[in-house]
Amino acid sequence: MENQKFYSEFLMVEHCTREHPFAMTYNHSHKESEIYLLLEGSGELFLNSAVYPLNAGSLVLIDKDQVHKTNMMKCNHHERILIEFDTSYFESAISGASGISLQKFFNGFFGVIQLDDEMFPLIKQLLLAINKEVATKSFKHHSMLVLLMTQFVILTMRYVEQNPCAYTCPSKKEATHRITTEAIAYIKQNLQNELSLDSISHEVFVNKSYLCRIFKATTGLSVHDYINNERIKIAKSLLATSDDSIETISGKCGYSNKSYFERVFKKHMEISPYKYRKHLKLSQDTARRINHNDNFYKM
Repeated sequence: MENQKFYSEFLMVEHCTREHPFAMTYNHSHKESEIYLLLEGSGELFLNSAVYPLNAGSLVLIDKDQVHKTNMMKCNHHERILIEFDTSYFESAISGASGISLQKFFNGFFGVIQLDDEMFPLIKQLLLAINKEVATKSFKHHSMLVLLMTQFVILTMRYVEQNPCAYTCPSKKEATHRITTEAIAYIKQNLQNELSLDSISHEVFVNKSYLCRIFKATTGLSVHDYINNERIKIAKSLLATSDDSIETISGKCGYSNKSYFERVFKKHMEISPYKYRKHLKLSQDTARRINHNDNFYKM
């Protein structure tokens, strides 16, 4: 396996080649948005509650906190480039240069886009250029990253506008996928309420043991872990956007016991809810200072 991973202050880029079948061991989500381009090979992507085929030229846009997992187990060779970043760090600069909100871009354009023979090399070249900037950190590399990201967003939006059928449709759903999808929909509608295997299995008309088995096979998570993942996503949002107390947030996320909520949150995030909120505020203050400095030097 050949793997290159580089970090800047706000962004991680990884260029990876594997000469063997590979599958992520579990579904996951993160606070960063993600750009994924499959350069060679084929496989599939689990995103939210659907499974999408991946081929060379598949451009994947994943919004923050979206549950996803790649599976390349039927492919002996694949190459891909992946970029993860917090959109808030680039939001002001890209919006000022193009009038486009990066956060709204990922909110509205997430999914799998199949690039044609003309667009594929252009996007590949852009992402490799981002990889080089992060690796070398040359003079004004942050400004160059903003320019490259702005170009990527505009080219992608143009391509989708001109090729509305470019989005890859989910694979045909088998019965197990249909049941899992229905279970996920029910869970998401009732996250603030008490949820049990009995109520979920009753909703999708299967027994508990069968539901547990197919849910884990489809998503990579147990029903219990999936519920906690979704509730923690809500908690993270409330910690970031509200002044609610930890106990109030716990209740809004479906936890009747504040101490249990804190244990679950720390298990998922490796930090307590209180420290997460404090760290988030410090990060936001840092981003504002950086944007202020960037604007100062443009004057």
